[in-house]
Amino acid sequence: MIRSMVLLAALCLAFTLGWWARGAMTAAPANALGATPVPAPVIAPELVSEPRLARFEAALSAQDHDRALRIYEGIADAGREPALTAQLRARIFEPVRALRSDAAALATAIDFLEAFAWLYPRDEVALTALAQAQERTGRLREALDTWWRLADAAGGGPGRARALQRARLLVDGLTDGARTRGDETAVVAILRDALQHDAQAWGLLVQLASALDDAGDHRGALDALDEIPPGVLDDARLERMRARIDESARLAAAFPEGLPLQRRGEHFIVEVGLDDGGTLDLLLDTGATLTVLRPAVVGRVPGGRSAGRSIRLGTAGGVVSAPLYSVDALYLGPLRIADARIAVMALAGMDDIGGLLGMDQLSRFDYRIDPARERLLLAHNRE
Repeated sequence: MIRSMVLLAALCLAFTLGWWARGAMTAAPANALGATPVPAPVIAPELVSEPRLARFEAALSAQDHDRALRIYEGIADAGREPALTAQLRARIFEPVRALRSDAAALATAIDFLEAFAWLYPRDEVALTALAQAQERTGRLREALDTWWRLADAAGGGPGRARALQRARLLVDGLTDGARTRGDETAVVAILRDALQHDAQAWGLLVQLASALDDAGDHRGALDALDEIPPGVLDDARLERMRARIDESARLAAAFPEGLPLQRRGEHFIVEVGLDDGGTLDLLLDTGATLTVLRPAVVGRVPGGRSAGRSIRLGTAGGVVSAPLYSVDALYLGPLRIADARIAVMALAGMDDIGGLLGMDQLSRFDYRIDPARERLLLAHNRE
């Protein structure tokens, strides 16, 4: 019995020693077993960056903007390579900022930057560069849209104030150009669009009211003025505008068809009737104090006679003396001008018209020039 117990104890001891030896060998470090650890591979950053930079440049050269943007987006959005991201951004902005870029290259660069700005709509640097490049190339309506986008993207920051300031300057320039062309519809469209982005630009509302009045939309003009809160602008001035708009509406109702005008540059020609049924084409000149006829036509005016005196007039060439004549009647549509006084003098560059219709005759009427419809609206004779 004792011998069996000794044998069992020896077996248990052998098993324990074997298990301990196996665990010790398993836990031994690699170096203890004679093995050398393999370090992780180290790849220089330039070896990673250069192939993608080369692919980006190749995409730009091929004008494959979609591919170039995908390469940029993959690098920038990962956020692990700021230096390479900055390098690619510099390449995107470089052509539009270069003052000597040729027109074709600049147009291509603008198109690429436009795609970039749509991909990153809150990138203020990109939007600013795009708007400035569009202005340089005369794409003013596109530039205006980009400034509005920048103002929206900037939120309440200082970038918004700068973008709005630039946008308002462009609005002024574009509306001035449209007015010069006599395109009041374009003026109204530009101002309405601007107010979608700059709702509290009270000055734009005043401009809109004036443009709507010129276009014959008197109700719309008054509605625009009503959107301006009391006290933010000169209330007395706004009341004068309302009175003028009301008067425009009255004139349009009193003589709705008005007189047709012919555009000549920034001025208009109006047809003036004579007592014998004949007519004269006169330049409508609200800056002239007197009505003037050329010597070659004054003899054709029925009832014309010398007033026996002259008047001194200031002209571009200096002060001149012009004889005064009296005419029995002139007609603006159905409205009669009795005993009209006119000055007679030569008018350089106006050989194809009879003369100028000045404020001395126009002021006898309530009148309004409607440039959009090219009409002279007239009401009652004040005599």
